[in-house]
Amino acid sequence: MVTNKDILNKLEKQSERISLLEEHLGISGKKQKLFKDIDYEEPKEKKESSIKVPKLSFNQVITFIGILGIIIGAISFFLYAVANNWIGETGQVMIGVLLGFILFGFAFALRKNKEQWSNIVFGGAYFIEYLAIGIGVLEYEVLPDYIGIALSIIFLISSTILSIKFKSRVIAYFTLIGGFLMPFITGMFENDLFIMLIYIVLCIGLVILSFAENWYDLRFTSYVIVSLFIMFSFDKFTSASNKLIPLAFLTSIYILYKLAVLIFSSKNKKENLSILDSIIIVSITIMFLIYVYNLFDWSLVAYGIFTMMFSFIYLGEIFYFKTNKTHLLKSVSYTLLSIGIITINLGFLMLINSVDTDFFLILFAVEYVLFSVISDKSKDGGLYRFYSYIFLILIVYWYAAVLRFENELTHATFFMFILLAIVISFLVLFRKNINFKVNAASFIIGGFALIYSLHKYLWFFNIVDETSQIILSILWLIYTLVMFSNVETKEGKWLVGSLLGITLIKIAFNDLFYLEGIFRIIGFIIFGILLIIGGYFIKNEAKH
Repeated sequence: MVTNKDILNKLEKQSERISLLEEHLGISGKKQKLFKDIDYEEPKEKKESSIKVPKLSFNQVITFIGILGIIIGAISFFLYAVANNWIGETGQVMIGVLLGFILFGFAFALRKNKEQWSNIVFGGAYFIEYLAIGIGVLEYEVLPDYIGIALSIIFLISSTILSIKFKSRVIAYFTLIGGFLMPFITGMFENDLFIMLIYIVLCIGLVILSFAENWYDLRFTSYVIVSLFIMFSFDKFTSASNKLIPLAFLTSIYILYKLAVLIFSSKNKKENLSILDSIIIVSITIMFLIYVYNLFDWSLVAYGIFTMMFSFIYLGEIFYFKTNKTHLLKSVSYTLLSIGIITINLGFLMLINSVDTDFFLILFAVEYVLFSVISDKSKDGGLYRFYSYIFLILIVYWYAAVLRFENELTHATFFMFILLAIVISFLVLFRKNINFKVNAASFIIGGFALIYSLHKYLWFFNIVDETSQIILSILWLIYTLVMFSNVETKEGKWLVGSLLGITLIKIAFNDLFYLEGIFRIIGFIIFGILLIIGGYFIKNEAKH
């Protein structure tokens, strides 16, 4: 790509040649540049996404469609041959096996000139072999179970070796598909112990392969499939006579993928934690805790203690990495820290669940701040920002629908400080330019809501409702007028103006309407004075 800089260099060279020619011909004159310097900017490098989607060329797509056609044709042939009694059941299985080997042969013979093409053909050959084994074992029962298992393991090992040898992601994915289908094509799908052992070995192999070739999309895909298996096996796991077996399986999967993310983070010096690995480390924690709770007959107190102890795994990991000065991506550190704080708070709230569910508000507030900070520091900020929005919604819901000031004074006082801390956290976040608009709006609305909570808090001091309503209106009016004179953005003006409108409507149709005699006169005078003072400052602010 020719840049402005390249053009300028060429023009300067031409200018030098012309000057030399003028000197040689005796032409006097000052040397001048033909063109003034032109400001230019080199094209900015595009930021690479942490999720690298494998690109497929047109010929790869065509080849894949061709393989798919052969597979559909083979299945149709089997069904048609059965209907017409052309070939015996054993013969049909042998034809499928033979067709797979023919494709193997073509892939090997033509690999030198068409590597990507041969990789897809290899994958199609393996799929046809698995299909033939499945029909032979399940449909026709001409192959014993142990023969089907042995052949499947041979194909699984060979496809793994080929994917490493040829560095082929396509073959690796066919290895993944064949491995997870093995219990079903060999008739062992009812043997839970066999499935668990095969899946653990398969996942270990796929994780190692993903490290060897940096294919973390393969690691994520294997995690998704094994997670789906765990989800569909929920009833089997919870009703098992020996629950230590599913517990051992869950623990193995948890440790495997947790370690995979941490190892990738410690070895990776340049990239940030991928969104896929972030999803793994968060979701696997949730899944593990849910299943452990349902496997055993926990009391809420006992499970709360377990959850708090479980949180020390994440906090301990942070402590270990920091004290040993081990390289760890920032997003991983933040994720471990946030999960550790979530679980320790969750465990604590379970312990005190019989006291009050209002304490969940503390957990949601802490997590909102953590994920907001992570979204600002992390390369993959979008995902963490989404998590922060979830906790912000929970804060709003808990404040509006759950939190009540109907208990003792101590409880109400404690939560007044909690609400104040939440509003201050919004202020700090938007002052640090972290998700500015959302946190600025949350700060403005949060302050408005905090004043409303203060009005409810006055009930504990035997202040009558009429008086507390007047106090609420005065504080709201002062707050909105001060905020209106300080906000600078158009959106902020609209938001504060809306809150000011709510305040004025409340004053006109609630407070002054119910006041009588001298109290109504005093009320009008107080609100009038406040509006005049506010109008003075707003005018001054508008001039500037």
